[in-house]
Amino acid sequence: MTSEEHNAPPDESNEIVPAFATLHCSLGFESKKRGNLAYIDDHRLVFSVGNAAQVLDLNDMSQHFVTGITECGIGAISVHPNRSCFAVAGRGSKKKSPEIHIIDTNTLKTIHILRGGTTFGYSTISFDPSGARLASVGSDPDYTLVVWNWEQQTIVLRSKAFSQDVYRVYFSPMHEGRLITSGVGHIKFWGMAKTFTGLKLQGEIGKFGKSELSDISCFVELSDGKVISGTESGCMLLWDEIAIKKEIYRKNRVGCHLGNIEVIFRYNEQIVTGGYDGYIRVWNVEALDRASAAEESSVLEIEPVTEIHIGQNVHIHNIVEGKDHWIIQDSAGSLWKLNDLNNSTAAVRVFSFHSGGIEGVACSPLRHIAVTTGRDGSVRVYDYAESKLLETNEGTHNGTAICYAPLMADPTGSTFAVGYGNGVVKIFSYTRSGLQQLKMFRPHKDEITHITYSPDGAWLATSAKDNLLFFVNVRNNYSPLGFTRLDSHALSMSWDVSSQNIIFCTEDGQILHMREPSNCTPASSSSYVLENVKLTQHPFKRKKPDPPAPVAQTAQPADGETDPSLEAGVGDSAAAAGIDGDYEDSAKNSTRSTMMDTASLADAGEAGAVSTEPAVTGESIETEEGAEGIEEGEEVIEEGRPHRVLYKEGFAMENRYYVTCTGQDSGILFFCSPDTAEPTEELPSHGGVCRYVQFSHRKNYLLSGGADGSVLIRRSDDLQTPYKISMHSKGITGVVTSFDESYVLSTCSGGNLFVHRIVENQIQNSQVDLTQLVLEEEMHVEEKEELEDMSSIEEQKLRREQNKIAQAAEEKKTSVKRQVARIAADYQAFVQRNAKLHPDEQLPKEMLSIDPYLKETMKEELEKKKEKAIAEMEWISEYKERQIQKLNARYFDRVAVERIVMNGFHSVHTLSTFPLRNMPESLLAQIKMVHAQIEREQSVERMESSKSPEDFKSNRNVVKRRSDEVKGDQPVLRTEKKLAKSSPSTKLEEKKAKRKQRAAEWIKFFETKPDEEEDAGDLEKIKKAEKYMGDYPLKLGNTYRVPENRRINTERKFFQKILLEESIYNIKLEFNSRILVLRDIKVKIIEWIQRMNLRIREINRELHVEEELYEPKLVPRERPEDRTVVTPEDVEKFIRDSTKPTHSNITIMNNRSTSGEIPEPEPIPSEVLMNNKKPVGGRQNQTPSQLELEEKQNTNRMLQWEKTTIVEKINLTLATFDRELESLRREKLKAEADLKVLDLKMLVLHQELELLKEFEKEDINLAEKLQTKRNERQTFATLVAESQTKLEARNKELEKKSGEIEEVNRKLNSIIGDGNPFADYLKKLYNKNIKRTKKQAVEEDFYNSDDERGEGYDFDNEEEDNEGDEEQKPADLDEATYESVLELRDQRLQLEEVKADMKKALDMFRKELETTIKKEKVVANALTATENELQELQKNKQDKLNEITVVLSLKLSQYRFLNGTSLIDSLVFTNEEFDKLNKRIIQSEQELVDLNNQLKSLQKDIVNIGKEKVAKKNRNKQLETKAIEVQMLKFGQVINLEALEKKSVNRPAEELKEKMTKEERKRNKDLELLDEQTESLRIEYQTWLDRNTKMLEDLASLSRKKAELEQMLEVSQQSVVAEYSGSLRKEKDEEKKLEDTVRAQGDDIEKMRRQISQLRKKGYRPSFSDFQLPNTMPG
Repeated sequence: MTSEEHNAPPDESNEIVPAFATLHCSLGFESKKRGNLAYIDDHRLVFSVGNAAQVLDLNDMSQHFVTGITECGIGAISVHPNRSCFAVAGRGSKKKSPEIHIIDTNTLKTIHILRGGTTFGYSTISFDPSGARLASVGSDPDYTLVVWNWEQQTIVLRSKAFSQDVYRVYFSPMHEGRLITSGVGHIKFWGMAKTFTGLKLQGEIGKFGKSELSDISCFVELSDGKVISGTESGCMLLWDEIAIKKEIYRKNRVGCHLGNIEVIFRYNEQIVTGGYDGYIRVWNVEALDRASAAEESSVLEIEPVTEIHIGQNVHIHNIVEGKDHWIIQDSAGSLWKLNDLNNSTAAVRVFSFHSGGIEGVACSPLRHIAVTTGRDGSVRVYDYAESKLLETNEGTHNGTAICYAPLMADPTGSTFAVGYGNGVVKIFSYTRSGLQQLKMFRPHKDEITHITYSPDGAWLATSAKDNLLFFVNVRNNYSPLGFTRLDSHALSMSWDVSSQNIIFCTEDGQILHMREPSNCTPASSSSYVLENVKLTQHPFKRKKPDPPAPVAQTAQPADGETDPSLEAGVGDSAAAAGIDGDYEDSAKNSTRSTMMDTASLADAGEAGAVSTEPAVTGESIETEEGAEGIEEGEEVIEEGRPHRVLYKEGFAMENRYYVTCTGQDSGILFFCSPDTAEPTEELPSHGGVCRYVQFSHRKNYLLSGGADGSVLIRRSDDLQTPYKISMHSKGITGVVTSFDESYVLSTCSGGNLFVHRIVENQIQNSQVDLTQLVLEEEMHVEEKEELEDMSSIEEQKLRREQNKIAQAAEEKKTSVKRQVARIAADYQAFVQRNAKLHPDEQLPKEMLSIDPYLKETMKEELEKKKEKAIAEMEWISEYKERQIQKLNARYFDRVAVERIVMNGFHSVHTLSTFPLRNMPESLLAQIKMVHAQIEREQSVERMESSKSPEDFKSNRNVVKRRSDEVKGDQPVLRTEKKLAKSSPSTKLEEKKAKRKQRAAEWIKFFETKPDEEEDAGDLEKIKKAEKYMGDYPLKLGNTYRVPENRRINTERKFFQKILLEESIYNIKLEFNSRILVLRDIKVKIIEWIQRMNLRIREINRELHVEEELYEPKLVPRERPEDRTVVTPEDVEKFIRDSTKPTHSNITIMNNRSTSGEIPEPEPIPSEVLMNNKKPVGGRQNQTPSQLELEEKQNTNRMLQWEKTTIVEKINLTLATFDRELESLRREKLKAEADLKVLDLKMLVLHQELELLKEFEKEDINLAEKLQTKRNERQTFATLVAESQTKLEARNKELEKKSGEIEEVNRKLNSIIGDGNPFADYLKKLYNKNIKRTKKQAVEEDFYNSDDERGEGYDFDNEEEDNEGDEEQKPADLDEATYESVLELRDQRLQLEEVKADMKKALDMFRKELETTIKKEKVVANALTATENELQELQKNKQDKLNEITVVLSLKLSQYRFLNGTSLIDSLVFTNEEFDKLNKRIIQSEQELVDLNNQLKSLQKDIVNIGKEKVAKKNRNKQLETKAIEVQMLKFGQVINLEALEKKSVNRPAEELKEKMTKEERKRNKDLELLDEQTESLRIEYQTWLDRNTKMLEDLASLSRKKAELEQMLEVSQQSVVAEYSGSLRKEKDEEKKLEDTVRAQGDDIEKMRRQISQLRKKGYRPSFSDFQLPNTMPG
């Protein structure tokens, strides 16, 4: 076999330097990758291996490689339809995006590169049937579907394919523009649709419906557009558009395959499928079409035309068509060749590979032979020089480590050791006889992590995940030496050249050195635990320099990152970096296979069988003195944990070694010495963690492999210059060279094995002939054993020791028993001899008792043991009870109802309860809160509904009536009513009242006149119809507005969800209670049947009948709560089971029988004794008489009838119970369907609630804003209403004042009368406006003022005017008339002033009202905007809610097509609403008829009313003409009656006189009171005046005395006269002020007297408050 390498365009990190090594061959295949195989012509296959695409020529088996595409692995390969080229899609990294290379088939050169299709890698690619376009799908995280024009290297379309992995993309050959993708849990149908923006990809997800959701790995399109896909369960699905039309099975609903269907394609009008079960089945397409069209059910059962079984443990992953054959890709690690699909001929295996990762590789020290082991458990032998596989050994457990024995152990170079995941080590030899297993032993009970021979071949060291380090003596036929326990398992080990020291690195980062393991011996003969173990820990620390840049980094993690697999457990081959998901299952299976049922060695040591050494801990490990070489104050940090360790050759005595680390130091190879904790040298290494480091066979090269898949080769004389190999895409698991160092072999966790040829070294022939190899005499081939039944070496030794101890104990017991038996025989012989002696010579029985107190002592000991046993059992019982209580509290106390399965008596049906947990406290609190809130809302609604509109009207009327009573005049006295009746103005008032009543009636009548545009009655009917007639607006409509009562927020939706949870819980609880009642009934029935069976047995004994009666019982699943109840039957069964003779008991009995003991005789059964008894009496054999026979027959018939009756009752009862059970079962089925619907509704409510939470904040803000605006509008509306009411009241007050002024004018006319000669003078006097001053403005609240005159009335001005008028008054004018006119003038002036103030205040109030109305309009506009904004939010919320899928379960009978036959635009109505709609349609039709009839009648009424209107007009004209004629005849002119009433003189005068009479009587009473008050005031005033006069006299006398004193002082003190002159002037001024005050008071008194007299003339008696006293009173 030859190989050729074709490089892609040059890259920064290309392949190994060609001058150093070339790629020789590849011996691996990624069999678990989907579609990793294709033909590029008739004899060449292409597939991916690591970072390259390999082309295999089947004619000469030559290999060609296309490299340089990627350094992270190949994602997918697809061949052009005409095979002119093929596409290779790579995987990218954080530094470089993935690319798709288009490779020419002939030259294997890249002709096009497609970039930018995805982020990290491609999962599948495919050409379209024409080959013009290429589709690709990316992997995590974007999963982008891209359609390329690959020749132009441009993207045509792009879309996200799905949110999970996509396995396959496919162009439809029948429908242009159609694509199909499938993968994890989905299949998606795509179409290229032309839109106004261009061509777009539009996809629809396939709906699984009732079918089980499944991953779809493959599918095929039929000619009619339907699609058949495979599933994980093994059935096939027939897709029609996006729905499943049929589920395809074999007969009896057996899957088409057992397991996943990985391959399905169409071939010669047939469908070919291949599955995980290793079968290829061929199906007839026409039969599928006919059956799918004929069958109405959703399941189609059909048998395949042909069935081909490829082989055992074959998992078909891909099938490709050759020229005259088929190549089958087996994910178990093989390629099979099949000649014909329609002929069940056997397939031939043409290639075999490792399935999954390769865990290790080793080369023979004498030949070009390499051995590998992998996760599939196989061991494979290769001739890498010839590029061929020699032999394979299949295993049941995953291989984890492999190592060739050195020549000192096997001079033939044919022996190697393999470690497995279950802790087993196998020794193999490859000779002329083939691959043979020499030895198998199990030093560990967990997965082996490393295995290595010492250089001298004397020892084999193994480490495993059980933290043991085991040593085996190779020279002594692999006999075990012993083990030592570590804190954590060793990841790597390395012997020095002397084979006296071994260094290893553990998982927790310790570097341990063990000296002279050969000198260690087991601590005891019962265990392999070594003593005198010399372990030394080498510290590893380094300063914090800048780490050197890694050499030629490829696909490495960033600095500071740690390989995730290494963090989980470095050294575990199943956790290598970069493992695909394809290998995860095998890794899990491998891990599961390593779990053992045996106990740990530590447990065995604690059992007391053997004594073991304590585990090696940090305290027992010595620390070398060289670790103290770090200076104080120097910054030292740990850059990562050591991971791999390797002794440096040539420094055996100095113990120098290489170390690789994880963490930030993962890119460095350290050269360390035990003398110091710091590395002495650092070499740049891989971009990621270095997972493997080893010297070549002749120590000329240092080999290392990284987690990024790179391999570095360094010459021993030039370690600074590494050569890099980047062929692997997964973590390296092994790198070795051939014995002549002409080849380098590398393996990875991805399953690839690459062989490179080192150019500088010549190839040497094998140094031994394979045909001459023979096995050594001491080596013998052992038979293979079952690994599952093998125990570890330590366990086997412990078991042997235990067996020895048990055997010795058993022998000792047997010896003691024999001795006791001899003593007993001697004692019996002595007793017999004593009995034969003469009585006088016999020894008494007391002397024959060896130990007279033995029985008592034994009884006491027995009682003590019993008490101790009882105490122990009580403790155990209480302990078990508490355990049960804790378990019940943990699992059962939370359960309200367990799953109880009820069985019928004779029915095959069962009925089970709904498993129900107790409702959580939080949910109970929420339910309580929701119900409280609902109760509050309902109480508010009840209170509002209890207040009818009539109540509000009556309340308003009562309020109005009370306000009118308050505001109205005081009640009128009866005498006044009589006067009113007798007054001449009564008729006039009656006429006015009638006239007002008629005017009010006219106003009310005109208010009922309908509007020309809208009728109020019609509007009211419309409102009623909108309120009570059902409206069904489409929520999907653009004009849909969400009604306010249907607006949903988070709180309401949460309430709905809580109430629904409560309903579901109550439904289950109620149904469970019915089942529990039924169970109680069944218990009673069973008890009753047991009683009846007792009676039947009595009858059977009388009838001498033996029959088996039906004894129903409750099975445990019907009463699961009785699981802890122990019945007497259970105790008896336990005793019987515990007293059964075991194997050991039988052995003891046999020993007893052989020891000569005589067994006790068995008791005779009671039945034998009963049979031997003879009958008593003599009537046993007498023949009964005829009478006795007849009586017996009658008794038997009665008993038979009774028995039949009982049986019939039992059967009837059982049948009734079964019917009830079946009825309840049917109800449960309905309840389950309803609960499923409720669960779906709960899911919808949850989705809606989550959606509403997104709008919650905005909704709350708008709701608060709306409420604020409504409150503001309500406030302004209230203000406007109150202001308008006040305005109306003030207008009425103003009108009232105008009426009062008119009333004053009428009084003036009545006083003046007709023909009064002084009429002009009096009217002039009346109309004269006199000046009236005020001290303060009139209050705004003028209509509430008690005194209409006010306190500011100026009496002086009035008096002056009156005096002037009195002077000009005519002499003949009556004084009373004059005073009356003056009084009326004062009233008019006062009323006009009040009216003017009222007008002014009214104008200001109107302005304020207009301002308030404007503000109300602004608030109303803001409220409308807020409502629109809220409505828009509700619309958006409703649109989002409409996007949620709501599931409804409908029957076909529920479909009603009113228009068309499509369900796409259907509406869902309940039957009740649908019936309402039908009834409403009928009602509407009837209403339409009634309205038409009503319209006709109204039209007739309009004609009649028009005629009546014309007649009324004519009648009114006639009456008006008649009235005019009557007035002309009577008065000679047309008289205005209203004006005439206003101008009448006598009647108002009479009315004024009556009023004056009543007013005089009232005023006289007031005058009397005022006189009394005036007299008291006068007396009080006189008193104050006297006191003031006296004080003035005293002041005058004091002034005189003062003057005298001043004169006296003036003579003696001339010098100080000037000083007192000022004070004298002040005293004079004060005296003058006092005099002025006295004069002013006198004037005031006189003025008051004049005012009083004037008021008396006017008929008014002033009170004391009308006068102002002096501001200051003397004294």
